[in-house]
Amino acid sequence: MQKIISHGFIALKPEKISELSLEAYGVLSMMVNDPQCDFITLQELCELSPKDSKSILKSILEELVNKNWVFETVDNKFMVNKEKMIMNMTYVSATINRG
Repeated sequence: MQKIISHGFIALKPEKISELSLEAYGVLSMMVNDPQCDFITLQELCELSPKDSKSILKSILEELVNKNWVFETVDNKFMVNKEKMIMNMTYVSATINRG
């Protein structure tokens, strides 16, 4: 029996990449592709990304909120705008056949 393994990630459509700074694109990709990074506080994001300073991550989240890619909730959690994600992102997959 052949085993098929499929791995992939969600990425911005190429024509949308220029809308964000490289740093914002990286954080958005992390939030979209890693469930523990969506619906997260700034402090929690800092713990998951310790190489980035809190002020840098805060400015990146502000960019994402200002461009409507991420929402900030009343309890200061950040979550991906799923409607915008569906309209402007695509799934990139790689399928590996192992038998």
